[in-house]
Amino acid sequence: LGMSIPKAADELFRLSETFRIQIGNLQMITGRYNTMQSTMLKVEEPLMQAMLLQIDKVLEQGLRHLTWRSHAINDFIREAMVLVKEAGDTLSTLKVNMTAAEDILRGWSEFPLLRRKLSKTYSPGEFQEEHEAQLKIRYADMADGGRELHKLLMASNRELRISKGAPMWRAYVEYVNDVVIDGLSRAVATSLRSLCEQVDPSEVSRAELPPLLELQLELAAPDIAFSPDLGYAGGPNSVANRVQGWIKSFFHPCKLVRRLDRPEGDFLKEVEEQEDVRFYTHRIRQHIATSEQECERFVQPFLVHRELWTHDISIAIANFLARGNKQAAAAMAAAAAAAAAAAVRCSWWGWRRK
Repeated sequence: LGMSIPKAADELFRLSETFRIQIGNLQMITGRYNTMQSTMLKVEEPLMQAMLLQIDKVLEQGLRHLTWRSHAINDFIREAMVLVKEAGDTLSTLKVNMTAAEDILRGWSEFPLLRRKLSKTYSPGEFQEEHEAQLKIRYADMADGGRELHKLLMASNRELRISKGAPMWRAYVEYVNDVVIDGLSRAVATSLRSLCEQVDPSEVSRAELPPLLELQLELAAPDIAFSPDLGYAGGPNSVANRVQGWIKSFFHPCKLVRRLDRPEGDFLKEVEEQEDVRFYTHRIRQHIATSEQECERFVQPFLVHRELWTHDISIAIANFLARGNKQAAAAMAAAAAAAAAAAVRCSWWGWRRK
């Protein structure tokens, strides 16, 4: 067109590719730096402080002293990119390790420690054997997971290259330790909640579940007793003590996983104090007491009409008839026959007459 291009415009066009690359790199620096600032937890900030101060010091040069014409701009961009990448990678490692730890903890509460076939009613001994076999597998898995938690924490420490005695690191360890407590508490609460549903009469009725355990009501004149016994005084194999043993087994992982904040001790105390853990433990014991009362009420007719099972029933009825109360005797005979033949079940365990 016969027009001359201004020198400044010509120079700008000549450097356009350089500017494009520089702008792209600056956008990458800005994006990664802002991502770090927006995703960093309060407990992570002190751990990253030295890196962030170094980045801010370099960025200050670009904000206050450099222009697009500065000869040092490429050196500035390279240095800023290296520092931001290093800090971003470090923070990413912390978060990846923390996510891996949370995945381990989440896996512990995915399934309860107490499992059963929902269509089956067990004898106490049979269920105990099956339960202990499952526990052995789950305990081994949780112990392995506990060791992996320690490895992940140490990997984060190596990435930070920070003293294990530094206050900021100790604070981070306390944070991770609390996460582990929360994970263990969820695992224990999951198992307690599952057991609570198995012994809650309303839940058993709603879900149309068969009883978990079958007990025998033994009528061996002149005594009457449940086998196994019901209450805590009935020895280690009583129903109440077996259930207490199951509850105790749910807490055992708290002793399998080593603490992160100190070399000695376990997590049992902190987990026992969790509100949902205490709630479900209390509810289970309430349901046990209620079911025991139901069993005791079931026994009462056998005690009232003891003569029907402590003596030959045909002779007892004949003697009663001889006394002239034919209608009452017939009713008693029918009741005795029904009691002898019925398979009676209460809320969460069943029993049979022997």
